[in-house]
Amino acid sequence: MTEDSAVEVSYEEINLVCDSLPALDDVPLAKDDTLPDTEYDAIIVGTGLVESILSASLSRIGKNVLHLDENTFYGGEWAALPLNGSSPLGPFQDKWRRFNLDKSPKLLYARGALVDLLVQSKVSRYLEFRGVDRTLSYIGGKMVEVPCSASDVFNSSLLSLLEKNVIKRFLTYCLKHDQHSADYKDFADRPYKEFLACWPLGKKPQLSAFLQRLVLHSIAMCGEEVSTCDGLNATQHYLNSIGRYGNTPFLWPMYGSGELPQAFCRMSAVFGGVFVLHRTLKMVLVPSG
Repeated sequence: MTEDSAVEVSYEEINLVCDSLPALDDVPLAKDDTLPDTEYDAIIVGTGLVESILSASLSRIGKNVLHLDENTFYGGEWAALPLNGSSPLGPFQDKWRRFNLDKSPKLLYARGALVDLLVQSKVSRYLEFRGVDRTLSYIGGKMVEVPCSASDVFNSSLLSLLEKNVIKRFLTYCLKHDQHSADYKDFADRPYKEFLACWPLGKKPQLSAFLQRLVLHSIAMCGEEVSTCDGLNATQHYLNSIGRYGNTPFLWPMYGSGELPQAFCRMSAVFGGVFVLHRTLKMVLVPSG
């Protein structure tokens, strides 16, 4: 992530940077890399998010955990890797210290299950987040900003006065749609886009084609065939996430998604978990019979 202004690059330039990253698995092992002769309640291989959550959970309840990873970095497919200033980095050459390459970039809903887990487990103390300033969508041949809150709708130059009133009523309806499930029971399993084209039900449809596309792809973030029930839940989830941490539904890990599994690994280590990188299991021995 950049600390200041963005740098405009092409996919070809990004691929060049990726190809130039050092092979971290070639880092030599320390001479004294033997493990203590200890019995462990659990041996976990890999430091991806699921493995790291499991490691923290077991250590927290007093289990002896040995956590291995064949890589020399944490995170597995969730890792965020630093750039190497000695490699040819194209437009990143003078600013390479400001960036990590995120292998699996993720946006987190502010009221999502993962954020709730981070807060409840107090793993969030090991992390830094930034709210996503705005959401853009490619509609009608151009990038447009998605109005996500009442103030955004009011200030949007993208919408006409009529569209502003319609979208505000629809989003208010979505926030409380579970109280009116009988109203759309005939549409519950039909595509969400059909429901949008007919809303409000039993009256003259009011959502324009532009608003329908905006809701389906930029707010609910659904595909064409998602059901009305799932689409309304997704829209409600988006709207409920706004306001928890500012005027945005999304949070972004400040230093990349690789910080998420690392944070759970830190908690595991605090409670006694033993971590060894560049090491994996060679075999599993079981008693005969």
